[in-house]
Amino acid sequence: MRASTLVPVVFWMSLTCAVGVAGDEERDVARLDELLSRVRTILPSGWAANIELSDVKIPNRRGSFPTLVIKSNEPLPVEHFYPGMPAVSADEPKLPPIISQESVALHFVTLPFVTPQNYTTIREHNDLLRRRRIKFVGEHLKAISWAHKGPRPIPPYAFDPRTEDEIELIRQYAFLWIATQPRPLPTHYTNHFSFAMHLPDSMQIHHAEKSKEYDRIVDAVQQIIVPYEKEP
Repeated sequence: MRASTLVPVVFWMSLTCAVGVAGDEERDVARLDELLSRVRTILPSGWAANIELSDVKIPNRRGSFPTLVIKSNEPLPVEHFYPGMPAVSADEPKLPPIISQESVALHFVTLPFVTPQNYTTIREHNDLLRRRRIKFVGEHLKAISWAHKGPRPIPPYAFDPRTEDEIELIRQYAFLWIATQPRPLPTHYTNHFSFAMHLPDSMQIHHAEKSKEYDRIVDAVQQIIVPYEKEP
């Protein structure tokens, strides 16, 4: 094994050991129940909190993670907004919103515990991996056409190599992409747990009081389950 390969592996193993939670499942269940009780005290009438296994609709979570779910008891009038929705010009009549009746929920999916200090270390290492990808693209792939609407760095599949040399470079980049996979980071934490918070997709609640309630709930719960990176 080359030394350049060994360093990231040792780094990854040391972080994994540092952020692991002791395997006391009964203690963890009790602590999560205590957290649930705290969250319930801040909820107004018409909202409930429970512990469930993560919903299959949450990306990359397939029913294996205890999840704190805060949900409206009754369906609410909701309008969703999606990327690429056509804009309405000033000369065109505004179409009425498409409103559906559905429960509104936010999820806090439990993940292996990461201290704030280790969170910073992992984030900085992820940034380093990202910069390695961007550097390779800037040094070797600038002349190759690509099509991609997502964030940078551009993934290997987005390039359209036309020559054998370009194909070879894209293959090298694909292996670099594999070697520089960032570690997924949680978004929130308490003294004992880390969580990935999942809010509903871009939406508007067409009920003034319930919309305000929802915003207050999101703010209040983040006083208990704290974001690693607070907005300025």
